[in-house]
Amino acid sequence: MAVELINQLSSDFNIAKYKDTYSDKLLKLIKAKSKGKKIKQPEMRVVHSRSRDLKEQIKSKLAPF
Repeated sequence: MAVELINQLSSDFNIAKYKDTYSDKLLKLIKAKSKGKKIKQPEMRVVHSRSRDLKEQIKSKLAPF
């Protein structure tokens, strides 16, 4: 039964469906920077937790569910 389900949900992999957007964006940033433009850096948010234990952090996030 499991094999049948896998076969139903499986299909041939088509690489044409996917596009490498990371390289495109990186190349645009490099070209802009080479022309002397200022690049806005994304803001990073620091998140503090009470527990350093990863398992406890995951449990606390899943608690409402």
